[in-house]
Amino acid sequence: MLTLSQQDKLASRFPAKIVIRLVAPMTEKSPLACRIEAAIKASGMQHTDVAAAIGVSRPIITQWCQGVRAPRRENLLALAQVLGTSVAWLQEGHHIIRVDDPALADLLQRLQAAPQAVRDAVATLLPSPPPPHARAH
Repeated sequence: MLTLSQQDKLASRFPAKIVIRLVAPMTEKSPLACRIEAAIKASGMQHTDVAAAIGVSRPIITQWCQGVRAPRRENLLALAQVLGTSVAWLQEGHHIIRVDDPALADLLQRLQAAPQAVRDAVATLLPSPPPPHARAH
């Protein structure tokens, strides 16, 4: 990164109509980028495979994972479908599920309200879900 005096020297070489702006590189990835990267890793797919399935280039997938760009809505929908997850999880980090059984709905509500230690203990009892790419589409 240039110092202010270096920026001033550089700016003095150009006509006054040109404005030089240096933007610091992004140091932290967005939550969306982190979740896209995690979903791809969990799927066992390569960026090239995901790109081909969605119809975008591999560099676009890499840019999404790095947080350089965010996918457009239609690409986000396709990405969620290919990776076997939901748009809600990619965007917000939570799954939306529909429960028709009142007893199960009550149990899930009580579990959500339970302390984190209880939820962690229950999670250890549940089987691991299959990788997203192994699920039927």
